[in-house]
Amino acid sequence: MAIIDKLKLWWDAKRASAVSALGLVLTLGIAAAGCGSKQETAKGQTLIVSKQDTIKGQVFIVTQGRENVKLGLVTVALFSEAAVRDHIAARQAVANANRAALPSKVSEAKAALETAQAKYENALRVANAQEAAFDKRLAEYESVLEEIQVGKAGARESLDKPPSPESLRVRAHSSRLAEERSLKEVRRRAGALVALQSGSEVWDSGAYYFSDLPMPLATAQTDADGEFLIKVPPQGHFVLAARAQRHVFGATEDYFWLVRIPENARQGTKILLSNNTLTRADSPLSLIHTTK
Repeated sequence: MAIIDKLKLWWDAKRASAVSALGLVLTLGIAAAGCGSKQETAKGQTLIVSKQDTIKGQVFIVTQGRENVKLGLVTVALFSEAAVRDHIAARQAVANANRAALPSKVSEAKAALETAQAKYENALRVANAQEAAFDKRLAEYESVLEEIQVGKAGARESLDKPPSPESLRVRAHSSRLAEERSLKEVRRRAGALVALQSGSEVWDSGAYYFSDLPMPLATAQTDADGEFLIKVPPQGHFVLAARAQRHVFGATEDYFWLVRIPENARQGTKILLSNNTLTRADSPLSLIHTTK
C-alpha cells in the first residue's frame, strides 16, 4: 500500500473516533439535563437545579388615607417552608423560656430599684444636711469677721474654732457627688425594669422571628413599582420573606412578611405582600402572627 493511502486510512479512523466521542458527550449531557442536579444551599434546604417556575409579586402598603405606597428596593427571599417552620419553632422555644423566667426577673429588678431608691434618698438627706452645715458655719464665719473688724474681744478665737468652712464645703461637695451617683443608679435600675417589662413585646414582633433566618434559596429585589420576579423549584413548599421600613412624620413604620407561596402563584397569580399579609395581620398565608 502506498504511503499516501496509509495516511488517508489513518486520518479517517481518527476522525471517526472524534465523532464517536462527541456523540457520547452530548448523550451524557442530555441525560444529565433531564435528570437535574441538586445544589446544597442552607441547612435543611436543597434546591433542585432544573426547570423552575417564575413567581411574580408586588410589595405595597395602603395608608389610612387609602393611598397605595409601592415599596421599591425591597429584598424578597425564598426559603423552603420546612426550614422556616423549624426556625420559628426554635425562636418560639426561646421566647417561651424567656417568658417563663420573666416574673422572677421582674421581681428582682423591682427589689434592686427599691434598694437603689432608698440609697438615693439617704444620700440626698446627707447631702442636704452637709450643705446646711456649711451654709450655717459660713454665716458664722462671716459674722466673726465683722466682729474682728469692730474689735470685739475674743472674736479671733471663735474664728479658729473647728470645723472650718472649707472642710465643711469639701464634705458638702463629696456628699452631693454621692447623691448624684445614687440617682444615676436609680435611673439605671429603672431602665432595666422597663426593658424587662417590655421584653414580651419584643418576643411577639416580626423582627424577633426575622433574626437569624437561614440562608435563602434565592432572592429578588422589587422595582420602582414594588414588583418582583423570583424563580421557584417546580415541586415543594416554599415561603417568601420580606421586610421594609417607611418613615412617616418623624416616626418609622416596620413591615414584615413571611408568606407561604400558594399553588395558584405557579399559574401566574400575583402574590401581594401588603397590609393583609403582614405578620401582624390574620392572613392564612402568613406562617406567624405577631403583635408588631
